Amino acid sequence: MKLLKNQKGVSLVEAMIGIGIMSAAGIAYMTHVQTTAKNEARQKIRNSITQLEAQAYDYLKAREVCNTNVSKAFKDVPLSGSDVSGKDSYKVLKNKEFTDGDGNVSAKDIFKKGDIFDGGRIYVSDVIYKLTDLSDLNIPKAPWNKSGTIKIGVEFQTCRNNAVVFHKNDSGVLTEACPEDMRNTTMKYYDKLAAFKIDPITKKIIEQPVREQIIDPVTGKLKWVETDKTKSLLTCADSQDALVDAANSYTDEKVCLLDARLQAQLGREGKTSCDYEVKIIPRSIAHVGAKTGSLTLPPIFAPGSLKIKLLGGGGGGAGGWKSAGGLGGKAGSYKQEILPDQLMGVTCDFVVPAGVSGVGQKTVGKKGLETKFTCSSKGINVVATGGDGGQRKGDDSNSGAPGENAPWGGGVGGAGGEYNKKGAREHGKAGGVGAGGGGGTSDGDGRPGGAGGPGKMELVWLEVNIYNQLGQKIDLEGNPIE
Repeated sequence: MKLLKNQKGVSLVEAMIGIGIMSAAGIAYMTHVQTTAKNEARQKIRNSITQLEAQAYDYLKAREVCNTNVSKAFKDVPLSGSDVSGKDSYKVLKNKEFTDGDGNVSAKDIFKKGDIFDGGRIYVSDVIYKLTDLSDLNIPKAPWNKSGTIKIGVEFQTCRNNAVVFHKNDSGVLTEACPEDMRNTTMKYYDKLAAFKIDPITKKIIEQPVREQIIDPVTGKLKWVETDKTKSLLTCADSQDALVDAANSYTDEKVCLLDARLQAQLGREGKTSCDYEVKIIPRSIAHVGAKTGSLTLPPIFAPGSLKIKLLGGGGGGAGGWKSAGGLGGKAGSYKQEILPDQLMGVTCDFVVPAGVSGVGQKTVGKKGLETKFTCSSKGINVVATGGDGGQRKGDDSNSGAPGENAPWGGGVGGAGGEYNKKGAREHGKAGGVGAGGGGGTSDGDGRPGGAGGPGKMELVWLEVNIYNQLGQKIDLEGNPIE
């Protein structure tokens, strides 16, 4: 039997085979097109999630953005143990706060539970905050006492067939479009270091009033005032070095310390605007005569309050001779200086001399010795010279002359010896602190003059004790003092 052929010579079987091949090719092509479209849709969704993730990283580079969100997530949450979760009521990652024309503070959402992206094909199913590895913080000058790792997690859902997960109408109401068993879930974490100041009793992050600068209507100058807003004492950082940098540049802490310094400089006690407390106590150290040594100056004192007072030793009185009594010695010089604030905690040396002894007959009095205060490392050298010794009289006077009174310290000059007092001829009397000794009487070979008084040193200052909000005693840099 012959196969039927059409006019072009193609048999019916051949035509059917050709049609089958073309159909298979068409199906394969359509399948390829559909697969490519699905892959492109899936890749588009992946790219969108990657873009959203990168966008969040960029936002979180701003420390203020991280600080605000962590503060809200852990506000009033006790940070006890090593791992703590943020509160369930805060399911959002917000952008930087801004104040509108009415003074209202708000911030736009970066991610919030229930958000949709890419026409509803990406759904934010959760936003979580976790604090791990909570431990004590030991960074000098840090205004915080605890640190840990903050994990901010954003959970995305997509539909397995790349379809819409949720529809949103004009009123913002979401309608489920993809069943839960058809959804893929992806959790993206953003890790940050964080440091906190935690109340030792409640274990909660300490809240501090927000302070602003305004112009004082009376003085016309800027001044700091507390507002009715508060902020958590915490900070975010990308690394340990960044945390150290944040501690060194912590603005609020520096302003608080500046307030304390200014209050101390004015000699005022009491609470500062940051709830720091300043206590000022007058202090002094004094040495009289025959004392040599070193001392370490206080680590903190009111600026400009450290003063040194020095009195040189008094000169000895002259001895009498024949009919001329001796003259009294001169007082030591008095020196007072305000020492620089850079001497806080510096070790200095001092010399306070004993009085010079009296002299025998026919001779002038001995010169008093120097009183010295020296801080070699800071180039400080304060000296009070000793008084000159008394000279022999140039006229005929049998009695000795009194020594000179000291200009400071209450030292009274020694009395001169009296001639023929009750049949006796007297030595000169010793002078008080820093004062000159009296001259001796004449008596043939003469009587000795009195000894010059010893030197004196007094160091005075206003001790400043500053206590932070936790009642810890701190120095001017905010470091705890044991």
